[in-house]
Amino acid sequence: MREHDPAYIRGLLEEWRQGDANAFAALYSVTYRKLCGHAYERLKDIYLTQDAVTETYLIAGEEQKPEHVSLVPWLAGICDSVCDKLLRYSGDSKEKPKAGFAEPEVPQLDEDTAEQMLYNILDTLGMEQNTVPLQNLNIYMSYRRQRSRLMTLIVWIMAAMIFFLPLLLIRPNMTLEKTSNADEAGRPVYTVRVNSIPEIYSVTATIGKDQMPVYQEGGAVYTIRPTQDGVMQVTVTADNRRSVRGSVLVDREDTEPPRLVKRSVDDNNSVTLTLTDESGVDFSGISGSNSKGKAVKPLSVNERTGEVTFAYPSEKIAVSVPDRTGNVLRLILNP
Repeated sequence: MREHDPAYIRGLLEEWRQGDANAFAALYSVTYRKLCGHAYERLKDIYLTQDAVTETYLIAGEEQKPEHVSLVPWLAGICDSVCDKLLRYSGDSKEKPKAGFAEPEVPQLDEDTAEQMLYNILDTLGMEQNTVPLQNLNIYMSYRRQRSRLMTLIVWIMAAMIFFLPLLLIRPNMTLEKTSNADEAGRPVYTVRVNSIPEIYSVTATIGKDQMPVYQEGGAVYTIRPTQDGVMQVTVTADNRRSVRGSVLVDREDTEPPRLVKRSVDDNNSVTLTLTDESGVDFSGISGSNSKGKAVKPLSVNERTGEVTFAYPSEKIAVSVPDRTGNVLRLILNP
């Protein structure tokens, strides 16, 4: 059985010394079950057990508990002396005390019997009878034990939060580097090395909206083999959902400018250029200018088909088409 708050027990003892019967009854409600179990382990008789427990409280009522001894061990010592005396009277003086409190196998005292024992003890000690019934005291003491367990649980939870909270805020560390090897298509391969106290939840890589394949090579080493060129965003996320990000420009050793696949003129007096490039055409960078240096913008751009449409020129227009690695195709659109 869990013991109560020592400060609360000390307060009850002080009130008992001042003759408070309810304080004595509260201490009795905390300890009588333990003493009954302890005495029964020695005496093996329920009626002798009740006599021993009653005598224990009578002796305790005449004595004053020492300052540096806990309540239960103090009562247990008195109970052992009473049991020794009863065993000698019964002729079984060779029975030796058992240390500590074993789990009692004695039938639990019903509250009426325990209440009557308390009445007899207070009456013999010449104290007034308790005004709070033992049943109510048992309920209250059980409530205090449950509250004590709850407070202990709260303290442990708070301690755990103080210990683990820093772990929830720790971000992983990441190094992203290009390896000396390339894949079959000549694209670069990248290695991600992770250093993290929390476990790694995921490592992802994207170029635009497309996911790039990521392979775990070891416990904290990952390989990324991008399937296209562009700015690759790499995100490492730990189990605590904290993450770190990095980016790198992915490109092959491309020294060739974009290539004009087709040039066509439609009925709407426009010119459509179909373009392609191994590292990807930078469609946002396509520009044109007339002989006076005035900018000429495309009418439309279709990145999916690689088509760029200009209005049919009334004069010569110089068109620049860059790719994602800095190579530029220069074209002249004549009237």
